[in-house]
Amino acid sequence: MAQLVVRPVQGTIQDGTLITVQGSTPPSSSQFSINLACGPGEIGTSDICLHLNPRFYENSFPRNNYQNGNWGAEDRSGPGLPIQKGTSFECVILVQNDKFMISFNGQHYGEFKHRLPKERITHVVIKGDVQVNNVTFAGPGAAAMGASTGGYGGGAYGQPAGGYGQPQPTSGGYGQPGGYGQPAASGGAQSRPIPGGLTPGRIIYINGAPSPNAQKISVNLKYQEQNPDIVLHFNIRFNEHASVKNSFLNGSWGQEERAAGQFPFQPAPQQFAIMILADPQGFKIAVNGNHYTEFPFRGSSLQAVQCVQVDGDVTGLSINAP
Repeated sequence: MAQLVVRPVQGTIQDGTLITVQGSTPPSSSQFSINLACGPGEIGTSDICLHLNPRFYENSFPRNNYQNGNWGAEDRSGPGLPIQKGTSFECVILVQNDKFMISFNGQHYGEFKHRLPKERITHVVIKGDVQVNNVTFAGPGAAAMGASTGGYGGGAYGQPAGGYGQPQPTSGGYGQPGGYGQPAASGGAQSRPIPGGLTPGRIIYINGAPSPNAQKISVNLKYQEQNPDIVLHFNIRFNEHASVKNSFLNGSWGQEERAAGQFPFQPAPQQFAIMILADPQGFKIAVNGNHYTEFPFRGSSLQAVQCVQVDGDVTGLSINAP
């Protein structure tokens, strides 16, 4: 039986906002949709800024928008279906100035250019052959997006017990205080575990803004929080208008590398969004939706990397390691 779940956005959608949907599909699933909508009603009653529609019955994944009673042109670019029916999934949508960036199960899938102002989004509407477990917000604007109690409509739309949108206890650290999907407090080094360690294709999301008169911000991928070894040290230097990459292994710094190309970070209060894609050969780093630089893997085991740490002159910090 098709499910309808409606989650209100209690705040504002901004550049860098992360919307995460966790759920599963039954073996008999035909299709479902995740919609960033401009109202709480059924599909077709409000404009939709982003419509994600995995269709198992035809092995396709169209993306679209809905405006003034009409669907736009479907976007079917990219690989095939990112998920399979009868399995669990995690969809992460990163809101950027000009587009949405979409990943499933830790792997970047594709993008969708804005056709309607993102500020109009008021609800996440999910419908179809799907069981929704959780919807969370992180990053800029998330502080104003408190989880609703009891879910939209007081449980009228089939949301799970305990209040739709509430963190659900699971293995791997989800739902812990300050953990996945929760913005980190500003000031001092902030660390988050990487549940299960890094694997090829996994993406780490970091959002924030430089502090006034910021000098440096460091992103470190480590084996463990208390282990001094760093397999990736990404050092953003506002005072030099440059980014430096390095590793610290067995008590010694490696050879420093400087990122080529234009420095993509702006001074306060401009927000930034960093995505780090893990690869067996190294790391690929994107800033604000654009590829920026790469760094080879110098460690011994990618999966042994189980901590991401951010330090320096940063505010409104959000770290997501799904």
